Amino acid sequence: MRRFLHAIDDYILAAAPHRQKLALAVFLCGLAMAVFSVFIGVGSIVFEGRICGWETRIGGWPETPGFHKQVGYITAFNWFVFSTFILPAIVATGLQARLELQNIPRALAERGMLVLKEPHGREGAATLTPRQIDAAWGKEREVWIAGAVTVFILVSLFLLRDFVQVVATPMLCPESLRNVALTDNEIEFDWSVAAIFGHGEIGSIGFRVVNIIFSLLAYVLFAVIGVSIFYALFVMFVGFQIFIQKLQNFEGYVLILDLGSDDKRHGFEIFEDFFTSLIQCTFLILVALSLMNLQNFYLRSAEFESIWQLIGADISSLYGEALKIPTEDFRETVWHILINWAGKDGRNILDNFNTAGGIATALGLATIVMAVTLNLLRVQARRARSDARRQLPLYEARYPELSGAEILKRINETTVWPIGWISWSYALAFMLVAAAGVISYRFILVAIGLGAGWVLLKAGLLLPAQKFVKLLTRQPPG
Repeated sequence: MRRFLHAIDDYILAAAPHRQKLALAVFLCGLAMAVFSVFIGVGSIVFEGRICGWETRIGGWPETPGFHKQVGYITAFNWFVFSTFILPAIVATGLQARLELQNIPRALAERGMLVLKEPHGREGAATLTPRQIDAAWGKEREVWIAGAVTVFILVSLFLLRDFVQVVATPMLCPESLRNVALTDNEIEFDWSVAAIFGHGEIGSIGFRVVNIIFSLLAYVLFAVIGVSIFYALFVMFVGFQIFIQKLQNFEGYVLILDLGSDDKRHGFEIFEDFFTSLIQCTFLILVALSLMNLQNFYLRSAEFESIWQLIGADISSLYGEALKIPTEDFRETVWHILINWAGKDGRNILDNFNTAGGIATALGLATIVMAVTLNLLRVQARRARSDARRQLPLYEARYPELSGAEILKRINETTVWPIGWISWSYALAFMLVAAAGVISYRFILVAIGLGAGWVLLKAGLLLPAQKFVKLLTRQPPG
């Protein structure tokens, strides 16, 4: 069993250096599926509210003559956009994070940053060697690989259950949809069940077989394999954080600064590549789940015929909401929009079990990654800097080439946020926006609107842009 578990992780580590090629392969696979969807007739298809030629339309369908919904594979953001663009990026960042995580323990040991704390509370000279930390992480890794495999199996089973419930059952037994409404919490009328729409050549038995095979292939390639692997990777990431904590809390080791480094982060820059990839991967997963929520809302809406119509209506609504506020207080305006526009009518499907599960998972991932980042990158760096001020003799012995004044200067100048390309506040803001976007994509629209407004303001184009938008949104007389 141990050899099997190690083999799984070893394959992932072996694939990590080739992550760009794997990401390209996923992109080409997503593109091929899009072309295949057009070839079999589900790439761009409309739903008119009828199933299998029934005379009556499904419950909740609007009475508007000629109303139909575009439900093709290519127009589904949570499928085409996810599989072709977002999933390849998740592949690259996820594998990069796993590779960097494997290098961190040895790098800490080689730079002498894990030191045994003596009984009286002062750090001594006993430093954890690379061989010792490799052995310790090797034992710990087995537990977390087993946990990752378990998560992979559970997520895969959950997604396959969703396929059986949402796709296979309606396709094999359309009569089960007799009392199903457009707003049903579980069933989705989109490309995956196009064979039961029953118009044109779509209702044939041959097309039904092709449709269900294509749907199963899409689920397995992009939902089951793609998503499950990277949820499993996050288990490994959490396991690494717990491993570092165990070294300190149970083995008695503490992280100290590497004052021999010219970088002001003094050793903690070791974590930059790992946490950069981790934050990027988490952000991409949150964006993907936000698209899923948006698509689920659109499919159940009796108001919009295309998802672009929905987005356009929300952009116009956002601008109109901002104009309603008779105040020049910027903070009050933003707060009003967030609470009364994005929060109360948030374009969400919280009563849908699958979507709610996705939201819970996304927020859980966001909480984990931010907690890990805060604890390992800020709290421990601050602790190491604070302890270093009380342990000057230790650092003087470790760095005899540095004077006491220079050592103290380097300690005081230590940067406690080891990611160099983005500040802690901006990283937190991006993650909060992405997490809020999972609940309602309208929060993302607000963030984009604020960003665009800030750019226009800096460029001196805010007033001309406002006049132009007013001209476009002006209602004709009468």
